[in-house]
Amino acid sequence: MIRKLQIQITAILMAILSSVTIGILVAVNIVNYNASQQEAFHYLNEVASSGEMLIASEENSSLFSYRFFRVFIDMYGNAFKSVSENNAMYTDEQLAALATKVLIRGKNSGAIDHMLYTVKDESYGKLIVFMDNRITEANIRAVGLYSLIFGSMGLFLLFCMVLFLAKWLTKPIEEAFHKQKIFVSDVSHELKTPLAVITANADTLESEIGESKWLGYIKNEAYKMSGLVNNMLTLTRMETTENKLSFQRFDLTETVRGAVMPFESIAYEKQVDLSVSLQESVFLSGNQEQLGRVAAILTDNAVKYTEPGGKISVLLQQNRGKTILQVSNTGPEIPYADRKKIFDRFYRVDKARSRENGSYGLGLSIAKTIVSAHHGTISVDCRNSRNIFTVTIS
Repeated sequence: MIRKLQIQITAILMAILSSVTIGILVAVNIVNYNASQQEAFHYLNEVASSGEMLIASEENSSLFSYRFFRVFIDMYGNAFKSVSENNAMYTDEQLAALATKVLIRGKNSGAIDHMLYTVKDESYGKLIVFMDNRITEANIRAVGLYSLIFGSMGLFLLFCMVLFLAKWLTKPIEEAFHKQKIFVSDVSHELKTPLAVITANADTLESEIGESKWLGYIKNEAYKMSGLVNNMLTLTRMETTENKLSFQRFDLTETVRGAVMPFESIAYEKQVDLSVSLQESVFLSGNQEQLGRVAAILTDNAVKYTEPGGKISVLLQQNRGKTILQVSNTGPEIPYADRKKIFDRFYRVDKARSRENGSYGLGLSIAKTIVSAHHGTISVDCRNSRNIFTVTIS
């Protein structure tokens, strides 16, 4: 429970922090990209405005760190002159071919073959200025790479901090939960002795004065209390880390059959049809006693809440590496709001009827604890006036 809470806290905090961090890094890269493009086109426009001669000055000194190529187009769309600044990388023929592609596009600015371009109308025709954009692209990639590296490192550090924070936040809860388990265990042990004394004295008194409905009430309630105490002790033991279940490979089919068959007579007396369909030789690695208890709890629960004339079915099968135990019964469907709470301790859908049946709302909680210890799941589904409990163990 505490471990699950720590995982939930870590997941929520990391989702929030990751979203914020990634959002900031994406925003930084978008701003950097836009700024680089704006600066590049600003330089292109300056070069285009300079005419045939690019004169160096203090204001435009940064221009000379880039490579520019100017192509002059006549009124008929033919390139008649080209000028390369800062180390010619393209021949006149290559620049003329690029200029032709630009004219075909019909756009006044854009990007082509790792170069940015702008088109300016002149008296003689058009001036197309190209700028080698590989330096800008390299800078953008570098910023993106550094963002990825430092962002990953930052998220890793945040993850370590969140793990520590989650443990620190849940430590008081863990201590309180531990104290609660110790309290329940101590109280349960203390109650066992007086309950045993009450039952023994009631039996002795009954042997001396004969049967009495009052003694019957005492014994009946004492037996109920003993069952409650034993269930509380079972839950406490199973939730204590030092009390791990011992696993071994066994035939689950025979275990389920042995757990379900004793309920045949009870179902018969209640006029309930109990059908059992078990796949033979279903072997599983787990705790045989506890999984048999799960089958007994689910069957007992079905018998208690099935009206006379109703039906109960128990199904066991293995399919694609999964072992499935399903117990269903006819009757009023469990309200949707109660289906997630039904496995909580002491939770009862119909409290008045649960008291009549001697139920304290611990059976399904014990079943869930046992199934979880086997790394499985237990769920309830309601349809067509049937309540279906399904246990799945991989």
